[in-house]
Amino acid sequence: MKNEQKQVFGAIEQSDVGVYSKHLWPDIAVANPQIISLGDTEDTLYLKGVDISNVTEGTFVYDDEYGISWGLCDYNTPDDYIEIDVPEGFNRIRIVYTGFYNNPSAGLGWMKIEVVNSSTTRVFDFSDSWTDANEGQRLHVNNKEIIYKQKVDIVNREDIVEIGFSEKIRIRMGGYTTYPYTRRYIKELEFVKDDYDYGDLPTDNLAGLWTFDDDYSCKGYCQDIVPGSSCEIIDGACRLENGYFEYNTPEVGNSFAMFTKVSVETVANYHEFIHFMTEPSDQSKFTFKANARDLNGNFKPYLYANSIYCLEQTTLVPFRKDAVVGFSIVDGVLTGYIDGVVFDSKNFDFSISYNYFRYGYWSGEYFTGDIKCLAVYSNGVTDKVAAKISDWMMRTQ
Repeated sequence: MKNEQKQVFGAIEQSDVGVYSKHLWPDIAVANPQIISLGDTEDTLYLKGVDISNVTEGTFVYDDEYGISWGLCDYNTPDDYIEIDVPEGFNRIRIVYTGFYNNPSAGLGWMKIEVVNSSTTRVFDFSDSWTDANEGQRLHVNNKEIIYKQKVDIVNREDIVEIGFSEKIRIRMGGYTTYPYTRRYIKELEFVKDDYDYGDLPTDNLAGLWTFDDDYSCKGYCQDIVPGSSCEIIDGACRLENGYFEYNTPEVGNSFAMFTKVSVETVANYHEFIHFMTEPSDQSKFTFKANARDLNGNFKPYLYANSIYCLEQTTLVPFRKDAVVGFSIVDGVLTGYIDGVVFDSKNFDFSISYNYFRYGYWSGEYFTGDIKCLAVYSNGVTDKVAAKISDWMMRTQ
């Protein structure tokens, strides 16, 4: 039986619950709101605005040294979780947590953290889940493997986890139905900000931003870009000469947006395609690209999906001129943009089921030019927001 979210009658004093959550106190500016602290109970989590209604009743456990734990469900059906609204402007969490290794016959356990937008993306995975006693724990944080099959205890470890500018986070805990439960614990959890100045860039649901200042690193929970052939950072841009790179996105579904600031060059007959976003193994599934209509290098963007031309641009993008090209999927409608202006919009009736893409060369189609900024959103955006994103990229990147 799950907890029914409690109702508290009468006035709640601000001093009693703090200014922890935009859910309770949306008009108050918050500095590093701490959601979980040592000594917290089921009741204090509720008073901080945490949704505990999806945790099996009676499974909360408290430890004076390691903090709070919950859950009963199996690893393969992870239904015991709490949800926390992300305060506006925060894009990271700091977490202090514990989990002990156990021989499988003595117990197994796991904890996962997900960001929740139009889709759900796991950003943290900590488990003692191997049924072979010779194996051990594994830990993945920010798409990086920290520990793999090691028989070690993790005690009050602290990490910063990238969550992007997401709507909420979901934290799951549990064990395995055929083994005893070795619990995971959280001692502290607070929302924090990175130190990048986003200015007036729209950040709601911003999952990844690559600005190519010095490297291929991502601001957000997408992975860092993996450079391919003929790809290097030069003067704050990613320079491709018949080259490509690959990048990870959130789990792409029916609501999603991508914008890129690009300067295109055409240097030979076969250097006529930009692949902004292509499913790497099969272009016929999905590719958003542009091709040259003449050797002067004027480009015509379009989107090609399931062997059908979905969008098409009638106005060409000038050669060797910065342009912001993007698209957005909202409520089954796919819209393409050049410099923040709609060039086409059509119904889009299928989901994109993969989460990493190639930018640049694909199967004999080349691209030469500079990519100066790339932004990925886990929800689609409105025309107004698309215009603001494009304006920010043109002014600042």
